Amino acid sequence: MPKSLQILPPGTGPAAGLGLQLAVGMAFFVGGGIWLDRKRGGGVLFTLLGIGLGLFYSMYECWKVVRGSLDRDAVSKQKNAKQEDNTNHR
Repeated sequence: MPKSLQILPPGTGPAAGLGLQLAVGMAFFVGGGIWLDRKRGGGVLFTLLGIGLGLFYSMYECWKVVRGSLDRDAVSKQKNAKQEDNTNHR
C-alpha cells in the first residue's frame, strides 16, 4: 500500500480488533450475569461469575494476539536467515 494511502500506523488493526473483542466479551459475560441474577430474583453471584469469565476470556484473547505476533516474528527471522545464507553462498 502506498504511504500516501496509509492512514494508521502498521499493527493498528490487531490492536483495534483486540480492543473490540475485549469490550464485547466483557459486555456479553457481565450482561449475561446481570440478566441471570435478575431472572433468579436478585443477588450478585452470576454477575461475579460473569466478571470472572469475562476476565478469563480477555486474558485468552490477549494471549492469542501475543502468540500470533511471536509466531510472525519467528517466521520473519527464519526468512531473513535463509536470505542471508543464500547471499553468503553466492
